Amino acid sequence: MNLIKSPTVDLFISKEVLMMDRARFSLDDDPGASIGLTKESMYTLLNKYLESLFYSRDHFRQYCEIYAKQQGLKPYGILSAHGSFRDEEWTYDTDTSSENIQDWIAENDGAYGTLIIACCNSEAVTPDSERSLLFVPDRTFELFIYHPKDGKIAHPVFSIIKPGGIEIDSYTIRYELEQLKRRVG
Repeated sequence: MNLIKSPTVDLFISKEVLMMDRARFSLDDDPGASIGLTKESMYTLLNKYLESLFYSRDHFRQYCEIYAKQQGLKPYGILSAHGSFRDEEWTYDTDTSSENIQDWIAENDGAYGTLIIACCNSEAVTPDSERSLLFVPDRTFELFIYHPKDGKIAHPVFSIIKPGGIEIDSYTIRYELEQLKRRVG
């Protein structure tokens, strides 16, 4: 796995997905850099992830950012790799093996306000955490999926899973955001 860091986002990304994203977003190479990208390209990639994940989901973004600030945590940690369901577990592919997504969550829980799982979730698994919010898809996942007929972007449905397992979806996000804003003051 490769790690791309910025002040607000850390992206844990597999080599395979990084190669696809490098081509998809026409990122500039830097052979001397640890992951082969210029610093500007790394920031472009991080911005593309946030732009895609929160496209038409501004209430979700606001909720995540207020929560991170309230908790005193770095806003986002993103896991981007191919996801699958193996041996009754939701897993992601590293460069050399398959790892349990719940284990990745446990390792990073409390380091970020929101852990974003940018991995396919074909079995609609609902993971849990103790401190971080989880932003998880309910099916296959890909950044920027275009419909050729109307040019619109199709996204998987995402939900926020709060510590304790309470789900915030597109039907409840506005109410939950207002409640969070009231608590924070």
